[in-house]
Amino acid sequence: MKCVDCSNVPLKFKDAVGVLPGGICGHLVIRCYNCLRFVQVAMGKTHSSPHGQQIFDVNTKLATGMYHSGIGPVQLNNFFTSMNLPNISESLIRRRCDEVGPVLEDLGEKSTSKALCEEGHLSATSTASLIGKRTGKIVGFSARYNRCRKCDVAKAKHRTPKKHACKKN
Repeated sequence: MKCVDCSNVPLKFKDAVGVLPGGICGHLVIRCYNCLRFVQVAMGKTHSSPHGQQIFDVNTKLATGMYHSGIGPVQLNNFFTSMNLPNISESLIRRRCDEVGPVLEDLGEKSTSKALCEEGHLSATSTASLIGKRTGKIVGFSARYNRCRKCDVAKAKHRTPKKHACKKN
C-alpha cells in the first residue's frame, strides 16, 4: 500500500483512521504521514461496473447466494442481525441482484435448452424443470415474477413506466 500522491511512501495500518463500509466489505481510510492526505484502500477484491465504479466481489457473490437460497433483502438482513453483523442497504443488495440476475437467467435458459436437446424433447413453450438423475444437479432454472415495482408505481401514478428491464411474465 502506497500513497497515490507520494508514490514511494508506504502506508501503515497504525495510521488508519476509520472504515467506509460498502456492503459486506469496505475501504480502510489511512492517513499518509508524509503529505497528510487520506487514502482509501479497498479491503477486498473488486471488479468494475459498466459505469467504471469499483464493486466488491463479495457483494456480488452475496447476491448470487441470495438467488441460490431463495431469500430477499429483508431475510438477508434478518440473518445478519441474528449473527450480530451490520445490515446492508437494500439499494446495494438490489443493484448487485440486478447485476447477477440476467447472467443467472441466461445460464439457466442455456442449461435447460441443452438438457432438453440431450433428452430429445423440446416442448412448444420451451419451459422445463429438470434435475439430473445421477448427479442430482439442477439443470433447469426459471425465474417468474408476477409484479414489477416500476410498472406498479407508474400505474398507481397513472403514468407510463420509464424504459426498464421488466421481469414481469
